[in-house]
Amino acid sequence: MKTLNKKIKVGIVGSGFISGIHVRSLKSVSDAEIIACSSIDEEGLKELTKKCEIPYSFIDYRKMLEMDEIDVVCLGVPNNLHLQMTLDCAAAGKHIICEKPLCNNLRDADLMINACKEAGVKLMYVEQYCFAPKYIKLKE
Repeated sequence: MKTLNKKIKVGIVGSGFISGIHVRSLKSVSDAEIIACSSIDEEGLKELTKKCEIPYSFIDYRKMLEMDEIDVVCLGVPNNLHLQMTLDCAAAGKHIICEKPLCNNLRDADLMINACKEAGVKLMYVEQYCFAPKYIKLKE
């Protein structure tokens, strides 16, 4: 990752609803800059990159991973894609933010965690439900 003096460069995979939420959230972080997005949904990709002023777009996320500037990749894709995309991101030396659920089974989770450890990158898991007001109330 970059030093604190520089912005963290982010690549987004996916252009659907959840990716839109991640983009809006990341846009509010002053130390983050979304520089690329990839999606197999060409129309969704065009719409998101134009609306959110994301400079680079890719149909194939693996092409996006070739960008040296990207520090972190945010995966907002269907659950069954998390494993392979995480392995590819780790192999490319990119830190990963993975939408919930992390994967479909414990074996895949172990593969993801081990690949990230071996590559020296962080795997960050998004679990927003624990902060939802109804769950906070339930904990009380």
